[in-house]
Amino acid sequence: MWTTWRTGNYIVLLLVLIKESKQNYMDATRLMKKLFGEGTYDKRVIPANKTTGQISIAASMTPQQILDLDEKNQILRTIIFVDFMWPDERLVWDPSDYGGVDHVLVPNEMVWKPDMIMRNSAGMRMFFASKFDVSEVIVYSDGKINWYPLLLSETACKIDVELYPFDYQECEFLVAPWSYDVTVMNFSFGSEPLSTKYIQQNNEWHVLGSEVVFYLEHFDCCPEAYATMKFILKLYRRASFYTISQIIPCILLTILTTMVFLLPPESGEKISLGVAVWTSLVVFLLILVELIPRSATKTPILVYVHSSGEGLVHDMQ
Repeated sequence: MWTTWRTGNYIVLLLVLIKESKQNYMDATRLMKKLFGEGTYDKRVIPANKTTGQISIAASMTPQQILDLDEKNQILRTIIFVDFMWPDERLVWDPSDYGGVDHVLVPNEMVWKPDMIMRNSAGMRMFFASKFDVSEVIVYSDGKINWYPLLLSETACKIDVELYPFDYQECEFLVAPWSYDVTVMNFSFGSEPLSTKYIQQNNEWHVLGSEVVFYLEHFDCCPEAYATMKFILKLYRRASFYTISQIIPCILLTILTTMVFLLPPESGEKISLGVAVWTSLVVFLLILVELIPRSATKTPILVYVHSSGEGLVHDMQ
């Protein structure tokens, strides 16, 4: 009898869940027809405010992973999420009319999206929106839209190698609209403009912090200014490997260089040691040259140390 009663409860619960699921499906279907039914929404039309003629867009960035910082070519490769949020007054509804549904997820190609670009892109992809982007947008009942495009980003990053391998770099992401000036698009940063708490640890670079800057820029083509949002990642090199492989050998070679002067001139070992030290210094200098950007405005102090050692040994010979 107990088993029969328990089985009956399970059946009743299952029927209730099926009924609720069916009702939720029907509510969501009615809502989608209301929002995107034929002739009700045109994604080609910018959802500007009827009073101001502007649209307000908030942006936040979340780096997921630093793949590589190519010092020689001055390119930072990262995986990033950018959260764009804007209002669309055409996509407003009363949740109580649709079974309490207060948001829906729809393919991003169904709604109007800002034509945002990465201005300092060094790769093939500059636009955030693309035909390969299959992400969905979240549409809320008050008309707010959230779009989270994922980008495998390659951005230009000016490298300062003067203190290599104890160097500190600031790499920028310049996010801006392609077509719309400030009279049409009003930009701001989200509540957490640049979050680094979810970024995966990189073996070579440690994220020290971040910074965001907003500025306007004029171009010769157009009378109005264009907005740019600058997201800055502050990176510090993990120098333990380079300390062992480059700094310590450099110190030892410097000590050996001074020891050459202690040997008497008639000693044959003096020339042999001098040649060995000079060759080692040249090899280390060639390794450093391969790492330094060709357009670098500053030369690493380590290069001066090796060059000075070479000069001393050469003069001794």
